[in-house]
Amino acid sequence: MLRKWSSRIALATVLFLSLPVMSARADSTDRGGKEFGAIGEYVRQVVQQAVYGSDPNPMRIYSVKDYGAAGDGVTDDTAAIQAAIDAAGLAGGGVVFLPPGTYSVKRSSPARSYNYSLLIKESNVTIEGSGMGASVLKMADGENGTVLRTVINNQGIDGPLAKALSHIRIANLTIDGNWNNVTWAGPTGMESNGIYDQNGLTLSTTSNSKVENVHIKHIAQDGLSGGSNRNLTIVNSIVEHTGKNNIAMFQSTGVKVINNTLRNANDSPDGGVSKPYYNTSSAKYSSIAFAYSPVVAYTGTTKNFSLAVGNRIETSTGRGISADYQANNLIIEGNVIESTSGRNLIGLQMPNNISPLPSGYVIANNILSSNAASPGGTRTISAVNLQNLLVTGNMIQGGGLGVVLDNVANSTIEGNMIAGIDNSSAAFAGVNVRSSDGITISSNDLQSSTVKFTVAPSANIRLLHNNLGAAPSGLSFLTNFSSFDNRGYDPYTAPLTAAFVWSAVTIPAGGYAEFDVAVQGAMSGQFALAGSDTSTGSLGVSAMVVAPDLVRVVLTNMTGSAVSLPAGNWRVRVMQ
Repeated sequence: MLRKWSSRIALATVLFLSLPVMSARADSTDRGGKEFGAIGEYVRQVVQQAVYGSDPNPMRIYSVKDYGAAGDGVTDDTAAIQAAIDAAGLAGGGVVFLPPGTYSVKRSSPARSYNYSLLIKESNVTIEGSGMGASVLKMADGENGTVLRTVINNQGIDGPLAKALSHIRIANLTIDGNWNNVTWAGPTGMESNGIYDQNGLTLSTTSNSKVENVHIKHIAQDGLSGGSNRNLTIVNSIVEHTGKNNIAMFQSTGVKVINNTLRNANDSPDGGVSKPYYNTSSAKYSSIAFAYSPVVAYTGTTKNFSLAVGNRIETSTGRGISADYQANNLIIEGNVIESTSGRNLIGLQMPNNISPLPSGYVIANNILSSNAASPGGTRTISAVNLQNLLVTGNMIQGGGLGVVLDNVANSTIEGNMIAGIDNSSAAFAGVNVRSSDGITISSNDLQSSTVKFTVAPSANIRLLHNNLGAAPSGLSFLTNFSSFDNRGYDPYTAPLTAAFVWSAVTIPAGGYAEFDVAVQGAMSGQFALAGSDTSTGSLGVSAMVVAPDLVRVVLTNMTGSAVSLPAGNWRVRVMQ
């Protein structure tokens, strides 16, 4: 067990630490002590391509200085940079280069559905700086709006410019929303009119695009947002201090969020006190948010999963990684998430009354730590209204609840270490199962916590090979419950065992002998075992539940000659 955990911790550390500096290729097949077959190979290939993939637009360079940009942090460089972007787009693509400097930009769009400073209108365009902190796009004082965005495939928003774009790349620069000095307008209810559209970078209706080595900070809404994207990669970037989400992707598939540092989502320069937009008390925003993803068809033999892999997340008021509104097919692996908020570190929370349930989730090999002063009912991993979930190899420290399953079907919680759970009102629940069906809880180490069942009914539950800190509670909420070999406590060990003495017996060749023993709680059809402190030689030993509370032990002699056994002590165990 310790060896498995050391490899899982090493995996998360390697994903976060080694990839940004390119010290080791991300092609190891080590999955933290567990192979995930085709999915594991898919993750390996995606990470390798995201980190080491080449620029999709190795074409002509358009320096913004050639179009009049000053980069002095004072001059309005909006028109000059936009001219360079337009020139690259009209030429069929190219690299818009920002030499070192701070480029001040203002809102250039009308107050329609979206406000922005800079707009990418054509495919095959790269916006590239000289490095984080060296090349800075900064919202000017007294302004508001999104710093940089793409056109959207919606004529109601972008009119004749509307189209789907591909091969957009943003790299090696800083985007600063300047939230201390921008204009804050109107009530929250006007958000839908674009008054508050103050994102750092918005990529929508793009395919095969990439954001890498970009630092986004001090943004009034989402740091990096987008919708209806296909195969968008966000890698080796920093997103911090955002009023809403650090990264938010809507109605998108094949989004890869890999090896980024994300801090302080749901934040504001003054804690949300004086800026009318903020509502930090709701804590509904996340470091990484996936939402509204459609059901994705198979591509070859592998689903087009979205991934959050190898990210470092620190949050004080918001959530860690979240998915909602039918966000299907998601892998969350090898992330390190630390929270002082008492909110969900990983939350997959789908709406009620969706049929079929959203499907296809892996939460594996993450290190999750909650330092909330009053953990209460904090859900470290929360899954609501979904199916086909695998939670495996995670290390959970702190919080009020470790893993919560609420109306979840056909899922497995396996090989996790859960420690420091601190919520007596929830019976120190390392795993809490509510109204769920077809759940296997196997080989978990629940230090000082246990499994709790609440909210009837839950059915077809298997509790196998776990190390439990206390007896499971709420067993009355279950139907068709099986439990076996749980170290620390096995709920049916005492009532489903019995001891008896079998007197000396001689069994003729080809014959048999049987003994009926009462076993409280045994039910027909359950599997039974029998054994003795006396050697049975070559005799066959079998046991079966023949009636409620009754087990029959049978000795069969197929040796070809009579066999005599002395009296012995026997024990029967019925497996639930």
